[in-house]
Amino acid sequence: MNGNPCTTIIELTILCVALAVFLVGTLIVLILFYRTNKKHQSQLMELGRYSTNVQAVIDKNIPLLLNDIIDDCFRDYEIMVLVPKNELYITDEREKEIRNDLVAKVVERLSPMALDKISLFYNVHRIDEIIADKVYITVMNYVVSHNSLIEQQSSRKDKK
Repeated sequence: MNGNPCTTIIELTILCVALAVFLVGTLIVLILFYRTNKKHQSQLMELGRYSTNVQAVIDKNIPLLLNDIIDDCFRDYEIMVLVPKNELYITDEREKEIRNDLVAKVVERLSPMALDKISLFYNVHRIDEIIADKVYITVMNYVVSHNSLIEQQSSRKDKK
């Protein structure tokens, strides 16, 4: 710095402008870092939620859990609805109604924890189809058994 006051003021102004640009740049970098870090933190939290599932022991009884829930719901439905109605013959329309009722009952009874466990074995995006298929098999077995009993009883009466 030579002794000229104008030169000194210009140099100080340039230095202040450079410092201001540096501070604004630093502020922008910090804001971007904060946003990125916040985004990564939320992603890590999401991954952390799934990491507990990944670390869970895959039990060979998991497929049985869904079957047990369906069987339990069907037993309740059978006792509360089917037995009191004492239907002689179950038609296709009635079978469909029973299936729809049972699927709704299973979905209501399925807890988030049970769903997490089941999703270790089954694809969670297809769980509704899997439940529907398993309910279909359960109801179909019941209807075939019930209707064949009715047919056997009616054939015995015819023989007498």
